[in-house]
Amino acid sequence: MKTTNIFKGGWFYEKKNDYTFAGLLILIGGVLFLLLNLKIINFEWLMFILSIGLIVGYFIKGHMGYLVSGLVLLGISLVSLLNQYAFPGVNIKGFYSYGYLA
Repeated sequence: MKTTNIFKGGWFYEKKNDYTFAGLLILIGGVLFLLLNLKIINFEWLMFILSIGLIVGYFIKGHMGYLVSGLVLLGISLVSLLNQYAFPGVNIKGFYSYGYLA
């Protein structure tokens, strides 16, 4: 007996198993967190690398969730990296204490 699915157009219909892609993501994530724990990279660079990986994952898989989460993480990590390296004299937390961003 052959059954048909009425939800053929949804994202949940995809039957293709992507175990190699998931294994690769787990391996890359494990290496990145190992580098973080060994103090080779800091948390800002980890967020930046993960955001680039999510955006590349969007181009590979085509899921909009990868793009949205990658762009949000890229924005947060870029602000953090710019604050740390490009503008080290500017204290973002100081704006809150003086009431500039209140």
